[in-house]
Amino acid sequence: MESGPSCRVRLAVRRRSNGEQIPWESTSLEEDFYFHPPKQIRTLTDDEATRRFEEELAIWERIKSATEAGPLEDYLRRYPSGLFSEVAQLRLDQVLARAGERRIDTVSSDQNPYSKGTLRIDTRVKVGDRYRFREMDADTGQEIRQYTLVVSQITDTEVIYGTGTFVTDLIGNWTKLSDGRVFTGAQYFIPDYSLGKRWTSRHRAISPKGEPYDTVYNFKVVARESKTVPAGTFDAFRIEGSGWTLGRSGTNIQLQSRYWVTPGVRRFIEAFFWQRAGKSTVLENKRVELMSFTQL
Repeated sequence: MESGPSCRVRLAVRRRSNGEQIPWESTSLEEDFYFHPPKQIRTLTDDEATRRFEEELAIWERIKSATEAGPLEDYLRRYPSGLFSEVAQLRLDQVLARAGERRIDTVSSDQNPYSKGTLRIDTRVKVGDRYRFREMDADTGQEIRQYTLVVSQITDTEVIYGTGTFVTDLIGNWTKLSDGRVFTGAQYFIPDYSLGKRWTSRHRAISPKGEPYDTVYNFKVVARESKTVPAGTFDAFRIEGSGWTLGRSGTNIQLQSRYWVTPGVRRFIEAFFWQRAGKSTVLENKRVELMSFTQL
């Protein structure tokens, strides 16, 4: 994840240059480095982390559909590495583009040993775009089901599929699933990827019965590699994540995941999902592959 000062500098330069200058950096450091660690990076207690999440979530819920840059910029300055900073940056991109900013893409180089280029997800979705997936048991390789997602409607902030039982934001983060769960603030998928980038997602889901539960995930872009799925062979970034889900009943489910994204395909091309309770019981081990896609 970009550090706080770096993200603030990036935002300031962009705004002062009307989008014509967007700084970027390359580094071989695997972790954040400090000569004098700031107090705010100390480990928070569960109660402190939950309180901060509630405060940040309340702000994000107020500004997530903002049509002016001010509220989004204020949020990014206050939470430069926040739990919703990636999706906030995407929304800011939309608002500034409508205001006339000409976006300059980040300079990239495949020869750079640290970045190996960058990837910006394609958000040019159209009604009728079609994605076909197959879901398998990752242990046995047995196919569980196949399903197709067809874009039926697009709003300023969401992509609606089929009859509206499945809804995502513009880069694929789900806001509503076919089983009735509703999500707020998930940022599993982000607008820009580069090797070594890290980010955190903490979001809330509400079950059809109205039961809330929170999920925390830490993600990292770990490789750029060739990946073959039924839909074809792609030059892709591999992202790995780990975290946990805590229900109101106190049940703690450990999570691990891995997925690949690639230019030209808005959603992932392949994903593995694991869910574990405790140290030994595997609740779920699925693999999802893109079989075909048609983008109008």
